[in-house]
Amino acid sequence: MKELNIIFPGWGSVKEFYLDNLKLKGKIIVIQDYDLEKIWKNLENTIKSYDIINIIGWSLGSLIALKLLLGKEEKEEEKKEIKKDIKNKINRLILFAPTLKFTETTPKVIVKRMKKNLLRNKEKTLKEFIKLNFYSENNFLEYWEKYKERIINLDTEYLLEGLDILENWDLNYIGINYEILLTIFLGIEDSIIINNNSNKVIEKFKKVKVHKLSNCGHNIIFEKKDEIIKILGVMYD
Repeated sequence: MKELNIIFPGWGSVKEFYLDNLKLKGKIIVIQDYDLEKIWKNLENTIKSYDIINIIGWSLGSLIALKLLLGKEEKEEEKKEIKKDIKNKINRLILFAPTLKFTETTPKVIVKRMKKNLLRNKEKTLKEFIKLNFYSENNFLEYWEKYKERIINLDTEYLLEGLDILENWDLNYIGINYEILLTIFLGIEDSIIINNNSNKVIEKFKKVKVHKLSNCGHNIIFEKKDEIIKILGVMYD
């Protein structure tokens, strides 16, 4: 059976990071776009060729994934069939450090400051934020060395749009889901989206498995990639 993994990335991360570190069966596509209409249009054509779909989101990407699957949108009636098709094919929803509302635990003033700083000194702002993603200094240095050039070349408007979403989106209205199998990974030492924030996502699903990883910050995928590969390998067998 043909399997598709659709990844919605975290803020300030690049496609290559996911391709390097998430060893998933089947095809992987990373959606670096926040235009929901455009995403739906592309997915409508893409999913027809696949039997099984896994939706993966990290941090900001979890908001996009949850909004697409369960959120209220304009022209909702037009999307009913594609939503039904995606849900029928979903094997699992996999979220890393998810949130329903980023500013539940991070003051809006911090996000606003990041927007201003991004325009003043893009590289410095990205580096400082990404450093906060890590529990281990060595992991941060390795990550930054490997992906620095691609990260600082991310489109500034794309980055600002992502910050707008983090500042303003609130998905607490989403109802309880009884169908989708949700797997969540949390870094116990995460200081970007603390575990209490992510717990509100857990409460929205009846079929959920939570993996809490110690000595791990916000960038769970990089800091605990070996453990994640083992867990996902078992999950897909």
